[in-house]
Amino acid sequence: MHVDHDLIQKIALLPPFSVLHIVLAAYGHVFGAVVSNLLATYTSIFSLKVVIWNFKRTQACPADCLCDESPNWKSQTIPMTSLEEIEIDGFEGTGHEVDFLKLLFRCATRMKRMTVRISHKLFPSDRGYKEMLSIFEANASVKCYVYRGSGWY
Repeated sequence: MHVDHDLIQKIALLPPFSVLHIVLAAYGHVFGAVVSNLLATYTSIFSLKVVIWNFKRTQACPADCLCDESPNWKSQTIPMTSLEEIEIDGFEGTGHEVDFLKLLFRCATRMKRMTVRISHKLFPSDRGYKEMLSIFEANASVKCYVYRGSGWY
């Protein structure tokens, strides 16, 4: 997982913004820590769109991989008090994706709408799909939409 630290520093110089659209070429890496750090830094985000391009990994993560940099991201509480609209495109229902969904519902206390476009690899009988629906049911005050496929496949 390549993170351009110069880009992150340049983003830090921007004035506050309210819409964040992230395209992740995950290659099987865990992305929750990186995205949660970004959301913790930019608390004025109203609308978040995360596009996941999860290509098959060709090798194991190196020992110093950024995706393991902050293993406690799953239990963090990040103030996302402005975040109301979230869209996730390419959701495959992997464990860390479900954990990321839980983090969003736990921390985005003003969330009004969640839209998930699931990958063609995820089926209603899969554990990740069932967990996603369980999270939605537990947060009935949020309008949740699930669509099969996306414009990215």
